[in-house]
Amino acid sequence: SSVDQSTRYGVEWKQENTRRDSMFQDLEHAVYHNPFQNRTPADSDTVLLYEADAVFAKADDGLLNLPSFGSLSPELKELPLHYAFSLDEQSFFFGDAAGKIPPERMVESRAYRQMGLKEAVFACAVGESLHRWDQANRFCGRCGHPMQDSETERARVCPESGYISISIT
Repeated sequence: SSVDQSTRYGVEWKQENTRRDSMFQDLEHAVYHNPFQNRTPADSDTVLLYEADAVFAKADDGLLNLPSFGSLSPELKELPLHYAFSLDEQSFFFGDAAGKIPPERMVESRAYRQMGLKEAVFACAVGESLHRWDQANRFCGRCGHPMQDSETERARVCPESGYISISIT
């Protein structure tokens, strides 16, 4: 069987016989791990930076290439990043890149969902869901105060009212 490989941005993806008729979440060659981890990214970790419905990536010949933390500019490394999940041993972090990346360096959701390498598409879609939750829960739904990241779970906590918003992704 043929194997397609991509090693751009320090992330290697392999996928045998890309099938367009299967769903992107049907991972055949990777195991999804999503328990919360309170840690900072290593240079080899993949970073998913979003603005609206687009991710910072490079699209080459129908393949989606994602940046590693080590390949980011010093300015982008300063953005707040949250651990998202891992696929096998590859860890993913997500963050908000609003106004930090030129639009031509972003790939819209409707475009990346049609690209090959299901693991990369899956990672972007799950990261986008986490990003949307993160953006929607910046302020407390009870009192309007800014929420803070929990130290122990994927949640936001209001220091004023005690309200906790937990991500379901």
